[in-house]
Amino acid sequence: MEPPPPVEPVGEVIWIGGSVDKTSASLRFTGDDLDLDSVSRLLSCVPTRVHRKGETLRSGRTRHLPSVWLLNSPTATGQALEEKIAWLLDHVSSDLRVWEKLIEMSRADIFCGLHLKAWNRGFSLSTELMQRLAERHLTLGFDIYCDAEE
Repeated sequence: MEPPPPVEPVGEVIWIGGSVDKTSASLRFTGDDLDLDSVSRLLSCVPTRVHRKGETLRSGRTRHLPSVWLLNSPTATGQALEEKIAWLLDHVSSDLRVWEKLIEMSRADIFCGLHLKAWNRGFSLSTELMQRLAERHLTLGFDIYCDAEE
């Protein structure tokens, strides 16, 4: 009788080309008339940075884009995207009534950067994390960068 095939640890997925080499994640709230201080107060969190519509930039130009409240995850190399997104959600209010207010006053998303040193990389997100995102009405956006050397 043959032994059973090895079992992968729960939640671990083997990608043919390997995992994404480097990831980043940011929680963003945007809006033309967004009250950035209210976002901080509602989330009980200090943002990584904010940008106000109409502010003067270092270049002397005026910012015409919407106001933005931004919280960045830590940039630990080798940390999976799932861990970075979970960190963001763990560092802000978990009160879903707060999230309803935030969604009424802004557009909200998790913005992710994926850096690939080679093609055919992959990642997955657990159903538990996707449930947390859905409860907060958060969309996911991805920027994919090919850092492969020619």
